[in-house]
Amino acid sequence: MKRRYLRKGGKGETEKSKKGIPLFNKGIFVWVLLFIFGAIQVYFAIFVSALGADLQTLEKKEAQVTEENKVLRSQLIESTSLAKASENSESLGFAKSKETVFLGGDDFVAQGNNF
Repeated sequence: MKRRYLRKGGKGETEKSKKGIPLFNKGIFVWVLLFIFGAIQVYFAIFVSALGADLQTLEKKEAQVTEENKVLRSQLIESTSLAKASENSESLGFAKSKETVFLGGDDFVAQGNNF
């Protein structure tokens, strides 16, 4: 809605206020706000997509470390097994035992035949 102002001459022509053009007209103010909010939305969309890419990279690294952890656990179990230790004992200078001693129900300490 346009406001009509009369000149001092009184001819009824439209004229802007003598105070000058308001700094923020309603239409300009709305467009400036829309532009600012649009720019903020674009900034946050880019920011969130960058965070998503970082999250995807971290998830890939997590999967890789988990797989490596499984491999290392299996290697640890394999290397600390008694069968592997007995195989390596001879190469380390240990002799293979000639007899096996078992504990009985009443014995608290294994007793060999040599005692």
